[in-house]
Amino acid sequence: MSKFLDRLDKLSRGPTTALGFGAGGRTEKLPGMALIGDLSSGKRPAQSAATLSKIGADGALVQGDDPEGIPKNVAEALKDIPWGVRASELTADGVTGFMEKGCDFLAFAPDGAQVGALNDEDAGYVLCVPPDMDEQSLRAIEDLPVDAVLLALDSVDPPLTVQHLLAIGAVRGSFSKYFLLEVPVGLTSGELEGLKEMGVDGLVVDATAASAKEMTGLKDRLMSLPRRQRNRGRNLGTVHPRDSYAAPAVPAPAEDDDEDDEDF
Repeated sequence: MSKFLDRLDKLSRGPTTALGFGAGGRTEKLPGMALIGDLSSGKRPAQSAATLSKIGADGALVQGDDPEGIPKNVAEALKDIPWGVRASELTADGVTGFMEKGCDFLAFAPDGAQVGALNDEDAGYVLCVPPDMDEQSLRAIEDLPVDAVLLALDSVDPPLTVQHLLAIGAVRGSFSKYFLLEVPVGLTSGELEGLKEMGVDGLVVDATAASAKEMTGLKDRLMSLPRRQRNRGRNLGTVHPRDSYAAPAVPAPAEDDDEDDEDF
C-alpha cells in the first residue's frame, strides 16, 4: 500500500498512545493536516527536497512526464518521504516505470489518465480537479478508483475569505475521498484551522518558491492546530472523509392501526 495513504490514514485517526513500561504511554504528536511540498516547478528542486526531509513533510510532488526524467538527486533527498509524480498523462506502462523509480503516488487530471493506469495496488492515486467542475462530475468521483482529490483554486492569495470557504466546501461535500488543497505557504493558524474545519486533509504548497524558514513555520503551525474541531451546526448527513460517516438509519414502517381493529 502507498506510504502516503498510510500517512493520511494515520492523521485521520488522530494521535495514539504508545504502550510502554512506564506509568503511562506517550502520545504521538501529529499535525492537524498533512503537508505536501510541490517540487514540480523545476526551481532548485533538490534543495527544496532536502528542506522537506528536514522538516518531516508528509509527502512531495515532482513533475513526471517521463520516468527517466526524475532527477536522481531529488529522489535521493526524498528517500525518507513518500513522493509522488504530477503527470500530465498517465498510462499503465508509465505507472510501472514511475513505481520502479521509487514513486509512491500519482497525481493527474481526469482527461489525461487512462483507466488501465489505475490498477497498481501499491500506488496511491490523486485526482486533480478544477474549481469549476460541475456537481454531477464531482459526485461521480466517489465511484472512481482514486484515493484522494487535489483542488487548486484560481486564487487563494491571503487573506482567505468566506467565498474561498464556500468554493472549497462545494467541492469537499461531494465525496468521501481524502481532500488535498493547493495553498500559499503563508497562511495563518486561524486560516489553517478554518480549512481543517472544512474537511481539508492535506495542503500542497510550492516548496520551490518558499524559503526553508517559511516551510518550517508552516509545519510548526500545522503541528499546533487543535485536534478537536468545533461543531457549528454541521449537518450530520453531509459526506465526511473516508469511512467516518454512516448511512442514515431507515425508519421502521408505521403500524397499521386499521388492521388491528379488524380483529375485534
